[in-house]
Amino acid sequence: MLKRILIGLFFAMSLQQVSAHSDTVQVRDVVIRAMPAGMTTTAAYMVISNDSHDAKELVSVESPLAGNIEIHESVMNDGVMSMQKMDSLLLPAESKVELNPEGLHLMMLNLTQDLEEGDFHEITLMFADGSEKKAVATVQRVVPKAKHEHTGTIDKSTSTE
Repeated sequence: MLKRILIGLFFAMSLQQVSAHSDTVQVRDVVIRAMPAGMTTTAAYMVISNDSHDAKELVSVESPLAGNIEIHESVMNDGVMSMQKMDSLLLPAESKVELNPEGLHLMMLNLTQDLEEGDFHEITLMFADGSEKKAVATVQRVVPKAKHEHTGTIDKSTSTE
C-alpha cells in the first residue's frame, strides 16, 4: 500500500514539471475502470477544464498502458445505447467537459498489463495546437457517477459570455 502511495506521489510531482501544456487546461478525477485479469479493453473517465479564452481540441490520448486509446460517446438510438468513436473532442473556451460512463469517455484498447485496483497510470492528452497535458489515473473498481444532470457533456457554466 505504501509503495502505491509513493508511486502516485512520484507521478504527481514529476507531471507537474513535465507538462508541456499551459495551465489553461486542467485534468482532474482521472479514473481507469478496473477489469478482471486477462481483459484487453477498459474505459477511462475524468473532468477536463479549459480555463482559457480560446477553444482547445483534444485530438488523441496515449498511455503506456494501452496500445490504442479512442475518444467515444455513448448515444441512445431507437432505445438502444451504443458507443460512437469520435475523431476529436472540442473543449470550448472557459468550459469543462466531464467524461463518465454515461456519455463521453476514453476507450483503452489492447491493454499491455492487467489492472489492479489502486494502481496509478500516466495518460497524455494531445491537442490540435501540438500541446500536451499529462495526468495520473487511478485504477478503481467502482467509477464515479456523473455529477451533472446532463452527463458526458460540455458545461459552460463557468463562461463569462
